[in-house]
Amino acid sequence: MLQNHLILVQKLRVSVMSTKTTKFFSTLVLDTIATREREGIVRPDMLQMLMQAKKGTLHDDTSNSPGSKKINIEDDDIVAQAFLFFLAGFDTASTLLCFASHQLAVHAHMQVRLQEEIDETLQKNDGKFTYEAVNSMKYLDMVVSETLRLYPPGAALDRVCIKPYTLKSDPPMEMHPGQALFIPVIGLHRDSKYYPDPERFDPERFSEDNKHGINPLTYLPFGLGPRSCIGNRFALMETKLALVFLLSRFNLVLVAKTPVPIKIVQKGFNMSIEGGFWLGLEKRNP
Repeated sequence: MLQNHLILVQKLRVSVMSTKTTKFFSTLVLDTIATREREGIVRPDMLQMLMQAKKGTLHDDTSNSPGSKKINIEDDDIVAQAFLFFLAGFDTASTLLCFASHQLAVHAHMQVRLQEEIDETLQKNDGKFTYEAVNSMKYLDMVVSETLRLYPPGAALDRVCIKPYTLKSDPPMEMHPGQALFIPVIGLHRDSKYYPDPERFDPERFSEDNKHGINPLTYLPFGLGPRSCIGNRFALMETKLALVFLLSRFNLVLVAKTPVPIKIVQKGFNMSIEGGFWLGLEKRNP
């Protein structure tokens, strides 16, 4: 059924973006390509690789393997990939940061514990946060991991079947190459079979003692396998850094417009909350 829907969308040329947004990104990307080609500019980035792929000059280890197919890339494909990287690189991280900040404001005792870890790490590193220092912060990782469980930026993942496979469902379901699948990430993350009291925000699920009991196939904020999110580590690092710098200087507090409890709404590609995120900042005592 899903495959039929996708075919119908393609036939009817249905767009998930507004005409204004589509035109903006198309103009931005195509003008950049034209400038690079006109000025002979070459940069080591994704856009350059897409330009090479369109010209047929991009090669990888599988390009000459038996059965490999030449992929034709057009301008629309380049624009779509550029937009996807922009969306995945900025919108998802900001969504994660908003939900984490909201939960820390609601659960003040967790915020205090995290601030104590931040202050201690700052002391040990002469007031500087290095990559290693941020990665060493266990409770920070627990808070971010639990936020991703409860509020995954991508509520579902899509994949295309590449070989025959039988899903161990009741009754068993046969999958065939070319069929599209949606994996309900938020459904897995909030299933009481895998996470007791799944609606509760509890960073302790990801403590050193508890996280090994989590089935990795039931925790998919960035997907799994060769098609998992390419920006996984970058997204986690920028979110953690933002929280560290924010909480080292301020307390996150509830204000009159802060929605408690929150009501999830789906607007665009990522989850958000009804009424938007509203929090106050209270400067910490030095």
